[in-house]
Amino acid sequence: MTAHASTSRAAARHASGVRYGDIALGAYLAQQHATIWVGTTTAFHCWSAARNASWAVLQQTWCTPCGVNFAGGPHLEQLANSAAAQDKARYKGKLQLPLRHDKTSCNFSFSGLKTSVAKLVESERARLQEEGAEENQVSRVNAAIASVFQEVSVRFLEERTERALLRCQQDAVEAGQPMPTCLVIAGGVAANAKVRSALQAIAARFNLPCLVPPPKFCSDNGLMVAWTGIERLKLGLCRAPPPTVEAVESAIEVLPRWPLGPVDVRGMTKQNAKHCKLLH
Repeated sequence: MTAHASTSRAAARHASGVRYGDIALGAYLAQQHATIWVGTTTAFHCWSAARNASWAVLQQTWCTPCGVNFAGGPHLEQLANSAAAQDKARYKGKLQLPLRHDKTSCNFSFSGLKTSVAKLVESERARLQEEGAEENQVSRVNAAIASVFQEVSVRFLEERTERALLRCQQDAVEAGQPMPTCLVIAGGVAANAKVRSALQAIAARFNLPCLVPPPKFCSDNGLMVAWTGIERLKLGLCRAPPPTVEAVESAIEVLPRWPLGPVDVRGMTKQNAKHCKLLH
């Protein structure tokens, strides 16, 4: 996560005024994970998590049946942008905002939306097949469903991100916590222009710069880690390597599910909050 956070400075490190180590609110939206965190590039406090399927997994689930070569947010966006207004109107209200009864937490959950999309795609494919629809009509339906799905998903991301920033303001007033200096959007889903523009608008309402790493800087974990190493080396945040190969094994601790940091339990049920406190 440190690498994702610090790489966001790569494109605008001179103009943004954001320094390595500044406090930021980050939204990490990727293939298997979705989370909102607040902190520096070396210490994080988690305010949300994907309780089940992430948006990217959801895309992958239904893009193939729709004939889309899934490779992340831009492909969905391209399909959605080709939808005609009259086609989209047919599916208005068919997909509901996830966790719409959750008014307090910043958590993500796409399982309900995943089921709704799968059922909608299945029913429309059956209808088109029964009607003997031409390929052009099938493509129009796919584009319309993609557009409606994208709109609902982006609204969900907006809601959770704005809620997190409001919580930052609340903590600043009540507990004297410093406000973040920027909003960081990272992960493959951030390559979707609709996601970027929506969250940039949220950041602007809070007078914060919004940093989004270029996709070419986020496609390789090695590159991101190397960039972070450069940032830390320039600031002298480094240690001498172990003197021997044998010493490396005892000097580096590896955990398969390393906690990102403390979890904010506001908005959670008592049972989930108790579970999080035991883990962290």
